[in-house]
Amino acid sequence: MSLLYRLVFTSALIPCSMCYSNGLNVDRSCTDLIPFHGVSTQRSASPYSVTFHAMSFKPGQGIAVTLKSSSAGFTGFMIQAKRSDASQSQEMLGTFSVVSNTRLACSGKALVHSNDIVKSSLTFNWIAPDTPVGNIHFR
Repeated sequence: MSLLYRLVFTSALIPCSMCYSNGLNVDRSCTDLIPFHGVSTQRSASPYSVTFHAMSFKPGQGIAVTLKSSSAGFTGFMIQAKRSDASQSQEMLGTFSVVSNTRLACSGKALVHSNDIVKSSLTFNWIAPDTPVGNIHFR
């Protein structure tokens, strides 16, 4: 009986321990960006930065974006672009280029990690929508 209990308990943990390391199963986080990791919300200053390599963009243009850690690095992330004006639609805008250690999520409108390799910096392109959308922000 004890062996059966351990087998069932261990097999129940496998999906939980694997579901985020490859960036799969994150689509339920697309709307509110809550990762469902079971970790408390961070209350201190963020050790992460997002750098945009352009101050403006035109429809269809690609913009380089860099995620960077000032501390030990990061393994998982999700980034998406939305309108800055919250009174307008909060749909995800544009798409992202897939680079090493990343994959698309949220119907291609967000970029996420594809493995649990520690990264100190990651640069990729965000491609603006084909129609003007006004000011945007990345979350």
